[in-house]
Amino acid sequence: MARTPASAYQHLPVLVPLALSVLALLLTHLALRQLEESERDAAFAKQAVRLHERLAQRLQICDAILRGAAGLFASSQNVTREEWREYVVALRLEEVQLGIQGLGYSQHILPADLPEHLREVRASGFPAYDVTPNGQRDHYSAIVYLEPFTGRNLRAFGYDMMSEPVRSEAMSHARDQGGIAYSGGVRLVQETDANVQTGVLAYLPVYEGGMVPVSTEQRRVRLKGWVYSPIRIGDLLGAVFQDELQRVKVRLVDQGINSQGKPQVLFESAPQVQPDGVMQDESLPEVSLTMWLHGRQWEVRYSALPGFWPLNGRNTHALTLAGVALAGALLCALTWSLANTRARARIMAASLASELADGEQRF
Repeated sequence: MARTPASAYQHLPVLVPLALSVLALLLTHLALRQLEESERDAAFAKQAVRLHERLAQRLQICDAILRGAAGLFASSQNVTREEWREYVVALRLEEVQLGIQGLGYSQHILPADLPEHLREVRASGFPAYDVTPNGQRDHYSAIVYLEPFTGRNLRAFGYDMMSEPVRSEAMSHARDQGGIAYSGGVRLVQETDANVQTGVLAYLPVYEGGMVPVSTEQRRVRLKGWVYSPIRIGDLLGAVFQDELQRVKVRLVDQGINSQGKPQVLFESAPQVQPDGVMQDESLPEVSLTMWLHGRQWEVRYSALPGFWPLNGRNTHALTLAGVALAGALLCALTWSLANTRARARIMAASLASELADGEQRF
């Protein structure tokens, strides 16, 4: 049988450590990638919880403002327009940037009291005042105070929010429960054709005597009106999250069933397609959290945008792979050196043996 030449195996001592080095490099890469993704997902989950808590705290502040406004009515038999303006100005809503459109009071009006209501408001310096939309209804409400009483808010003066089903549902719920209620998504009366945003309204009822009546029937009879706050969702979340919206996509869905029979998207901060036309990486983490607003359920989904993860993790990954590659290269070089030394030793031994054999033959 013919024997395989020894030269066929001369590279075998180098190929084995080279293959092992490549395998170690691949396994290290996979392990580091899995570890990095786990750390990334855990870090993003913590970040999403922090953002969610920040939003909840901001809404709690809005609730506290409504309760304070209701307390103003409870402490006075008749809150005038000037008193209301001074109260809201003292809150400095514009300076603290809460993200709410304003703070107002909507008066509850029975049909028999509507003519007297119109005469009083028109006599107070608003001769063109009217309750809108016009028409016969069992109950009326009218926005009589709204601060700041400038800009967009002027469009809401005299509007009957009970004439619109989504608002009316929240107002009725607040009246019957004696507490705060949030509406579903609506187009606020303050909206213009520029930068249109979905809005919601928060209501807190005000009763005669300042105290919440015991029974639902008494609450309906003794209702004076509602302090309320119109909220533009985009302004609210922009004020809460600020620069975080450059790194995290926020999608806010009201789980209450709307007129189309499905949950309503109130806000979505980033498009599905990035500006360069590349779809968002589906492997990036996302977290969905629930928020309860006095019986209303919001689902907030936080999705990471490309570039949210700090580069230091990737640098560590690259450095580790470079270290493994360097170690593999050194191992291959050492093996090659040892193999060459052994080969040279065999050649020297063969040469000496040949010279010895020639010497013996000559001898």
